[in-house]
Parts: sequence; C-alpha cells; structure tokens
Amino acid sequence: VAIMAEGQDSQEIYEVCQKQQDHCQNLIDAETKSGGSQHGQLLQKALLSAELSLGLLKMKNVDKNKAVQQALQKHVESVLDTTYYQECVLVDQDFPSDSAIQTMKDVIDQITDSVKVCGDVSKILSILGEDIMECLHWRPGALMYMFCHTIMNNEDRKKTTPVELLKECCKIGVGHFKRIFEVRSCLKEGESYTTNDEDLPKLLKSGIRSDSHMLALAYGGELCYWYHSLSKLDGSTLVQKDTEVSTSSIDPDQFKPLMHLLCSPEFSTEWCQQFNPVTVGIELLTKYVEVARGAMRMQSWNCDRPEEILSEFKK
Repeated sequence: VAIMAEGQDSQEIYEVCQKQQDHCQNLIDAETKSGGSQHGQLLQKALLSAELSLGLLKMKNVDKNKAVQQALQKHVESVLDTTYYQECVLVDQDFPSDSAIQTMKDVIDQITDSVKVCGDVSKILSILGEDIMECLHWRPGALMYMFCHTIMNNEDRKKTTPVELLKECCKIGVGHFKRIFEVRSCLKEGESYTTNDEDLPKLLKSGIRSDSHMLALAYGGELCYWYHSLSKLDGSTLVQKDTEVSTSSIDPDQFKPLMHLLCSPEFSTEWCQQFNPVTVGIELLTKYVEVARGAMRMQSWNCDRPEEILSEFKK
C-alpha cells in the first residue's frame, strides 16, 4: 500500500504523532494532579502507542512504507485510547451540561484528524486494518449512545435538552454502529469455515465477531427507539425555557465530520435524510435476539430490553 499522499511527507506525520504524545502526557499530568482515577491506565496505554509511533518513524534502514503504516496504526490507536478516556470522564461526570457537547465535538474532531493524517481516504482500510477501522466507528457510536443514555434516563435533563440535538446524536450513533458491520465481509451461504465450534460459522454469517458487535446491535436498536420516541414530541425542546443547550447554538453537522470522512458526505447526508428508526431498529434488535438466543445462547446476553423495544416498534 502506498501510504503517503501527494504533498505529504514523513515530517508532517512525525509532527502529528509528536503532538499526540504531548497530548497524552498533558492528560496524564492532569490526571495525576487531580488524584487519579480508574481510567488512568488508558492514558498510559495511549502514551505507549504514541511513543511507538514516533519510534517507528525514527527507524533507519527499514522499509519506510511499512514503518510509516505501522506508525499511523499506533497513532490512531493512541487517539482511540485518549478519546475513550475522555468518554469515560464524561460518563463519570454525567455529561456536564455546560461542557459535554463541546467535549464530544472535540473527541469526534480528534478521531477525524487522526484519520486525515493517513492521507488517501480511499486507502484507510488497507492502511489501518479491519480492527482499527471498526474501532473508528465504535468510538463515536458508543459516545453518542452514552450521552443519549444519560439524558434519556434523567427526567430533569430530558426537559432541558433540545430534542433536535438528541435526535441528531441518535442518528449519528446508529450510522456508525451500522457501518461496523460493513468493514468485514460476512461469511456467505455455501462458504466453509473449519472449526470444531458449530456456532462460529453462524456468528460469522451474522457479522458477529466480538462482544462489541453484539453491543453495537443493542445500542443501535435503543438509539433507534429513543429517536422514534423523540420524533413524537412537538417543539425543539421538551420544556421551552431553561434549556441547558441553546437551540440556536446547535450545529446539525457538528458530529458528522468523521462519518463524512469514513463514509463519504453523500452517505452521511442520505443516511440522515432517509433514516427510518423503526425499520433500522427492528433490523438491529431482531438480529441481536436471534444471535443471543441462538449461537450465543450460553453467554447470558439479556434479551429483555431488546424484546420490549421490538414490541413497541411493532405496535
């Protein structure tokens, strides 16, 4: 794979990786100053990846193309860990009403910038690999889900959060969760897979390769349900006064940069315009229940909430 795009050089990549290392160290210093938290190990892991990315770029007498590719992979892994740390802090703080939206936008922008440094967008998958590519969709999807989960389960916050903001977060979250299943090809009918586990081929045909794929189905389905519920409401907020986020300050595109980059602006626009929460929600949750009661029946995946939502959708 030809890594660097025209006009891009290793010095530019090095500077970006150096900036990420400094960012990791600043977060670690702030974490230490505040007394530390259970999420501190994420920052140490992120710092190690950042240091490795720089080390790879400094290596001499090696395949330069391969070294740059590995450095980019480590750089993106580092960014995914620091943004996960930021998400964990937001969750611990119940997404503070005065700063959560800006922090969420910053997280999306950081991930987007880490992808941009890879150069040619059409080669991102071949440069970063399938695992990282799935994580690039999982991170914003999980962030949108945790924000909506926090708001939708707090009556006071529901009354002071603009409906359009919540609906936008639901759409973006579902869009990224859906794209996770498009990174790899599912095992098709007639294709064989050598294994002693008779359930594994069934999982691969469903596109399920990890717990994250199951959670993507469950989270995506619930986001669809929340969007559907919010669509029944009138007005831009549940209560027109004392809103925690100014309706006029809502940028409908603030969480879309990564989807634009990874999925193309055309897909992003079409997805948001034609999004049908009931159809998509039934699709995601039906697959979840089928897998949970079938190939993953021994792993205690709970079906109560998904089945409750499916019943609501089908009324």
